[in-house]
Amino acid sequence: MFWNLARWILGLAVLIWALLTLNHAMFAVMATAAPPTNQHPEFWAYVVYRYLGYSLALFAAAVFIMLNLRKGFPYLRRKWNILLFVIAMFGLLAPRVDHYFDVDRCLDSGGRWNYDFQVCEK
Repeated sequence: MFWNLARWILGLAVLIWALLTLNHAMFAVMATAAPPTNQHPEFWAYVVYRYLGYSLALFAAAVFIMLNLRKGFPYLRRKWNILLFVIAMFGLLAPRVDHYFDVDRCLDSGGRWNYDFQVCEK
């Protein structure tokens, strides 16, 4: 009984957190093109990409919790868990790696990266 209750409460909490980050990403999508926030669309595009990654990782974590949080944790060796882990790591790491390469490309070309607006200034 305790494990079922814990699984549902924790799983739903992580799912709600994932939906909130997805909502923030969708707000940033609208902010890329809507005045007055469209002055720096690169910044808002970066926010979209980052929060979509967070949302993907949180959805994978919610599914992991709902599938595995049981008495004795008997299901931790399933192949689905590896897939959920890979999806979560992709969601967390892909935006950061892409941002790193954008900054590196800017600096290699002789520019200066503006972290406030997420844009390369040459």
